Amino acid sequence: MGRSDRESPHRRVERVPFQRVLRAHLHGLDALRTRGLLWQSLVHLLLRAGVQRPQGRPYSADYLRVCANRLQFAPVDGRISAPALPWRWDGGPAQILSRATDQTGYVQPARATLVSVRGTQSFYHNNAMFGWAVAADGGVSHAG
Repeated sequence: MGRSDRESPHRRVERVPFQRVLRAHLHGLDALRTRGLLWQSLVHLLLRAGVQRPQGRPYSADYLRVCANRLQFAPVDGRISAPALPWRWDGGPAQILSRATDQTGYVQPARATLVSVRGTQSFYHNNAMFGWAVAADGGVSHAG
C-alpha cells in the first residue's frame, strides 16, 4: 500500500490570499517598520516565507505599503477611521484631497465628475472629494 496524501512529503500546500496573510501579520510588520526596516526588506522577508504572487513573482514594496495602509485604516463596521496619507509634509505649502472608499468599494468622485453627472443645480448630497490647503505655518483650510 502507498502512502496517503496526508503523509506524502510532496503534497500541495493551499495558497493563502495575500490580504489574509497581511491582515494576520500587520502588527508584526508595523513593529518592524517602527524599528526602521524598509518596505523592500519586508518584501524579501515575505518572499523567503513563501509569500508571492500566483505567478511566482514577489510583491512590490509599493504594493505592500499601499495594502498595509489600506488595511490599517480600513473602515470597521461603518465607523470612520484615521486617514492614511502616503506623503510627508516638508513644511511648505501643500494641497491635499480627502477621498474616502466605503466597505462596498465605492470611491468618492472628483467634483468635475460629479458635476458632469448631476449638474450644478442638483439637489443630491454633494459627496465629491474635499480639498485642503496646508499653509507653511501648518494652518489648514478648505481649498474647494
